Amino acid sequence: MRDLTVDIAEDDIFKSYKVNETIKRIKMVHGMYFDKQCTKKGLLIYGASGEGKTHLLKAYKKLFKPVEDIEKKTIPVFYYAVRQGKSNVNDFMKTLISALGGPPIRNRPHSSELETQFITLLKEQEVELIILDEIQNLSTSYDGILFQSIIKYLCWLLDEDAIQCSIVFAGSQLASRLMSFGEHNMKLNDNEQLSRRMLRPIPLRRHAPKQSQWTDCVDWYLKQIKGPELDSSNVLHQQFYDRVYVAYQEKSMSTLNDLFIQENCMRSPDLKSLYQALSINFNLYCKSTDNPFVNLSEIQWITNSILEAKKRNTLEKSNHLTYSKKQTYAV
Repeated sequence: MRDLTVDIAEDDIFKSYKVNETIKRIKMVHGMYFDKQCTKKGLLIYGASGEGKTHLLKAYKKLFKPVEDIEKKTIPVFYYAVRQGKSNVNDFMKTLISALGGPPIRNRPHSSELETQFITLLKEQEVELIILDEIQNLSTSYDGILFQSIIKYLCWLLDEDAIQCSIVFAGSQLASRLMSFGEHNMKLNDNEQLSRRMLRPIPLRRHAPKQSQWTDCVDWYLKQIKGPELDSSNVLHQQFYDRVYVAYQEKSMSTLNDLFIQENCMRSPDLKSLYQALSINFNLYCKSTDNPFVNLSEIQWITNSILEAKKRNTLEKSNHLTYSKKQTYAV
């Protein structure tokens, strides 16, 4: 029995409430491998690019390192990111087999041969959990015969008794269409719908400004670079949080990594030197021409940007609630 109480180190990732809940859910799906009585369920984690999905999944994978000896190699968590769409399901199966270290497939084997080879590799390498990232890239079209074939293949992965491990899917908002396809347009019958085999999906969305979760997030980055300690009740410090938020809106958590986790930010003794470093990094890594870390006396446009962000956040929450009510995912 695998020890699933191990956790991602505090310094590896900022653990918001949502991230902690996501980790718990991943562990739940991982644990299905060891419970022979349970019915396997998959899990979808979705959100916009830059929200930290891939970073979280790779951090989880690192907890369970591959073990290689003279006789064999075991891969407790098999992670694969889908980089481009496939022309057919067999091509996708070949890609997975190759990623698991299987021999090159040069001819055109029948799908049943590929299935057998894939199952054999999973068993030989004692894979306990499959993580399929960037799942929205599986198809360039979200309709038609190919898309239906992909859905049916993913259903097979979850249904096949010979595959003991379950699957965590991750991707953009488009990935959620994989889960709901066939529910409303009747292109798939009940037994063919992927949503029947899934837990409730987990959305990862950006933090709202002016909230404790946001200041905690920035404080986490300050801790990583051994920067100054800030007090969110201090007006000047609050302006710093707001300016960082303006930059954060571009690529979310990816932007924060680009801004803070750089040599020139390390051990910044005060806000002045940190502003200077962040200004340089913003010009290097961000696309916007409006650098929030210069002209510190100008605060009106920062205030306006934060107000607009709060409005968008409220609207996104409302849209998400509406979207969730339309779904019929199993809990």
